[in-house]
Amino acid sequence: MITSELPTEVQNHLDAAEGWSGLGDFTSASEELGRIRPELMLRPEVLLTRWLVHSKAVQWTACLEIGELLVSLAPEIADGWIRRSFSLRRLGRLQEAYHFLLPAVNKFPGIWEIPYDMARYCCQLGRVEEGRKWLARAREVGAKSTWQQMACEPDLKPLFTA
Repeated sequence: MITSELPTEVQNHLDAAEGWSGLGDFTSASEELGRIRPELMLRPEVLLTRWLVHSKAVQWTACLEIGELLVSLAPEIADGWIRRSFSLRRLGRLQEAYHFLLPAVNKFPGIWEIPYDMARYCCQLGRVEEGRKWLARAREVGAKSTWQQMACEPDLKPLFTA
C-alpha cells in the first residue's frame, strides 16, 4: 500500500505525463517524468504512471520491466501484479502471464480484475472451462456491474461461442 502522499510538484508531473500520453505525445510525457527527483523515481505512483505512458506508446518490453519492478518493490500493490501479467500477455507470453498472476489470486482476494484477467488468459490458452470458473469468481468478487462489458471482451469470446 502507498504509505505517504507525494509532493504536489511530483503529482503535477505525473498528471502532466498522463495528459501528454493521452494526447499521444510520448516525448513530452517522458520529459515530465524526467523532471521528478531521482529519489522519488521508484515510488509506486511514479512507476504506475511510467507503465501507463509506455503502454500507450505500445512499448511492452518497457512495461514488463516496470511491472516486474513494481512487484519487487511493492508486492502489496495489486496493480503491479496485474500490469506485469498484462505486459506479458501483450508480448505474446500468455502462459507466463497466467503463471505470474496466479499467486495474486489469493494475495488479493477482493480484487475482481485478477480472476477476470485469469479468465482472459485461460480463454486465449484454450482452457475455456477453467476460464468460465475464473469469470464466475470475478463476478462473485464484485464485477457484476460490468458483466455486459465483459461479454463484449474479445479475449473472452471462447466462453460465449463454445
